[in-house]
Amino acid sequence: MPAGLADALRAAHRAESAAVGPQRRAAFRLTRILLGGAVDAGYPAQLLADCLGVTVGTVRGRATPDAWLALEDLVPFVPATTLAQWRAAASLGPPELGPTGEEHYPAVAVVRALMAVRPPLPAEPGGERSGRRDQA
Repeated sequence: MPAGLADALRAAHRAESAAVGPQRRAAFRLTRILLGGAVDAGYPAQLLADCLGVTVGTVRGRATPDAWLALEDLVPFVPATTLAQWRAAASLGPPELGPTGEEHYPAVAVVRALMAVRPPLPAEPGGERSGRRDQA
């Protein structure tokens, strides 16, 4: 699995534990949409489950297929400059406008963009990034 996709999935999954109230619902929704996009992109549920340390049944039960998401939902996990590049290059296809004018893109297109570009994730508390250590 490409590092950009794995990092985004893990970061979204970790955000579920850290969030409270309405933010927790939003965090769970984002993870469900990213899982659905990964399944739509052809990733097997077992590979996604291994990435997140959950069961295959959890992935199958939580994945939301054919979903759309606003790029702004990814700002905590993907740098805004990368999102702007995706938008400018039209690499995600045409957006669908939400009820308040926000642009939504197919989750499968976002997953494919995450596969192609390895976005650096923001540092987590404690200075580590996504549970991996850079090798010298």
